[in-house]
Amino acid sequence: MITPRAQVKRLAVISNLDPDIPRFLRGDPQRLRQVLLNLLNNAVKFTEKGNVTLHAALVRNSDGWNRLRFTVSDTGIGISDQARKRLFEPFMQSDSSTTRKYGGTGLCLAIFKIVNLM
Repeated sequence: MITPRAQVKRLAVISNLDPDIPRFLRGDPQRLRQVLLNLLNNAVKFTEKGNVTLHAALVRNSDGWNRLRFTVSDTGIGISDQARKRLFEPFMQSDSSTTRKYGGTGLCLAIFKIVNLM
């Protein structure tokens, strides 16, 4: 779903999945898909050249529950340290100039709440 938009921009889409991730997991696959697609779409939107990478790793916890850690990285415009501090405030725009060029930003709080519920 991400690749066609990335191909138009000539971006590489890379997935790096930990081979230790079990085949079957407990969770909400629809919400997980929603969050990952949102993060990946934003990475493609804010990246003009280079790549977008999804990394998934198994995290073994001492409490007996294993968790997955997903990381989305890109070679895009990035975000300043000052704006990063405001990411989890309700629908705060990180930079109005990027909002004009790329469309709205500031959904981190909503995504954070969805992930915490999972």
